[in-house]
Amino acid sequence: MSWSHALIDCGLWTISACWLLQTLVSMSRVKAPKRNRVLPAPSPLCERTPKFEERMAETVFAARQAN
Repeated sequence: MSWSHALIDCGLWTISACWLLQTLVSMSRVKAPKRNRVLPAPSPLCERTPKFEERMAETVFAARQAN
């Protein structure tokens, strides 16, 4: 067997051993429980709130250029 063939075999065995070790570690790891994050209340100018158009009429965004 040539040195280059032995070197390639050694490299492939090393990569496969690292992959196996990584797989075993990831399988044995306990996943953290999912936490429900508390979201803040939506802005009164949010499009999903009722009367969105009425509230937008009072803001600077709805002002006309002539004003």
